[in-house]
Amino acid sequence: MSQISNIRADNVVRQELQGRGIDARTGVYGDHTVQLGTGLPIKLDAIKTPSLPYAGFFRATKIASGRAGIEQSADGLLKQLTRQAGKLDAGKILGLLKAGQTHFERLNALGQITQAQKDNKLRMFTKSVEKLSNADLAAVYQSFTSAEMDLLQTALQREGEINPDARDARMAASRLFDLQALILKEVSNRSAVGILEDLKAKNPGDDTLQNVDTPKRLSAQWGDTENAPENPANRPLNGALDQNIVRNAAHPHEHDISAANLLTLVEVAAQSAGRREKNAAVQAQRLAARNIQGVSVKDMADIMRQSEMTCNMTPEALLKYIIPNPGQPISNIFHLAKKGIKPKGDSYLQMRDAVEKNAFPELSGHEARPDERPIYGSLNLAKDPIGGATVGYGDASIVFKPQVAKRTTYMLDDTFCASRISITPERKEAFYALLDDTHLPHEFVTALKTEGSKERQTFENWLNTIAQYPDATLKRFDVLPASLEASLSRKQGACDFFHTFLVQSFMDKDSTRGLIATHDNLESLIANMDDINGNALAAAHLRKMNGGDPSVSLIGFQYIEAQIQGPVIPSRDIAEIRITMASVPEAQRSQARRQLEQFGRQNGVKITYLDEYDLTAVGNAKQRIE
Repeated sequence: MSQISNIRADNVVRQELQGRGIDARTGVYGDHTVQLGTGLPIKLDAIKTPSLPYAGFFRATKIASGRAGIEQSADGLLKQLTRQAGKLDAGKILGLLKAGQTHFERLNALGQITQAQKDNKLRMFTKSVEKLSNADLAAVYQSFTSAEMDLLQTALQREGEINPDARDARMAASRLFDLQALILKEVSNRSAVGILEDLKAKNPGDDTLQNVDTPKRLSAQWGDTENAPENPANRPLNGALDQNIVRNAAHPHEHDISAANLLTLVEVAAQSAGRREKNAAVQAQRLAARNIQGVSVKDMADIMRQSEMTCNMTPEALLKYIIPNPGQPISNIFHLAKKGIKPKGDSYLQMRDAVEKNAFPELSGHEARPDERPIYGSLNLAKDPIGGATVGYGDASIVFKPQVAKRTTYMLDDTFCASRISITPERKEAFYALLDDTHLPHEFVTALKTEGSKERQTFENWLNTIAQYPDATLKRFDVLPASLEASLSRKQGACDFFHTFLVQSFMDKDSTRGLIATHDNLESLIANMDDINGNALAAAHLRKMNGGDPSVSLIGFQYIEAQIQGPVIPSRDIAEIRITMASVPEAQRSQARRQLEQFGRQNGVKITYLDEYDLTAVGNAKQRIE
């Protein structure tokens, strides 16, 4: 394995990247060479072309081969960019870019490239981008927000500037820039279509709105319209959003994420990447102040990135809802409510809807669609055999495949606990103005709106006390002043509804979004950790480097929550199921084992039994995980 120290770093690039928190742990550029992490060094002054198939003898065959080669290179490049976070393969990316350019030049020599195609290289990618599912489109965009891609693009630009012979580097830098712009444009198109469809559905009688055209397709703007694939994102969806199924005759994307999920992932990726860069110097200073040697913020984030993502549940829920339905989305509380099942009642459903719409505003604008609401899991930093959230969630867990990480957002602690609130005069005024439209007791509303009333004074004092805490969270709303709670308790469900109304009025969308990150940018979460937890992550990295146990238990919050955006399909997204059979009623265990093992065989899912009375089994399972 190559070592980064073998390359003499370019000081200009090193200083530029250090300001964005990118150091030798991410990679290095120098001597006309770039190296990501500890991967193989790649020469930029002469990028190698992968082996290309014989183009054929006849002119028509050569033309067909060239056109197919451009599209295959673009498809291959996008496939590389959908890979899991932290696995950017610069060699393959640059090789595919060079291959596409080689095919382009061959076609040009055959007189098949128009001046418009020469002037606008976006055409090389339009068909391939349009074929992407929403989930893959989000994954590609996130790759562009990673520190590794930042290093690669910066290195290519620098090589092109200092080396007059670096034609390949200038080409690759230009193509990546073009592709990134095209990805953003496609995200914008699909998001606009989703918003437009929502507006049309809400206003069926508005003929002007119904006749508004969807955004022009990429291939219509920059590509060649001949043989362009039908783009499911740029046509009426005919209710497809409700099922979260987008179908294309040539490229089916069943159980895709919605346009709203796509926008959430793109927005969070951009924001958390910005915070990663902005906080880099401060976080490095924090490490230095604690005299932690040989550890970077990236190393600490890698401990999180390399942890499996799990979802804990009861064995009953696993056997009832997941095992019998391998091809259907895992049920969240909105799925159950659609079936008339409300295990926590209407009040919890309203609360969860309010919290999720504030944390993910992209989900607003329409009634809750179960398939686009998050499935919640956690990062198993402690490498507990049961999973990452063991207290109160159940003795069974599912372990997700690594690729699920690309459509997941992350937050320290539970969304219902960590989300921030803001008490301002403007928010108070809006709160009082909307009280009349609530279902709260009339007497309570009247008292609360009356200046100088005892209830108003109690409520104001309570809010003012909360406002003194700059980082106040939703936890502050858990306990109402006793006198207000007593007044509300006279009507069933009034306390719960009032709690939801407080969330709707005072939960702060912007500061809460500032606590959320994507997998490529988990560094941004470290800014919200205290020194004790930061030290724990640093120590875990050092143990790992010395061949020891990298597990770590963070304190002060329950877990690092994982919010999987869009539907989770057991047969597609689960790598392993773990279950404590002692928690299954004895009479049902034999049947449960048969069901689990059949599920595992049919779907390629590993089944691990963790019997709390069999310490050897637990120990062996833990050893396998580590």
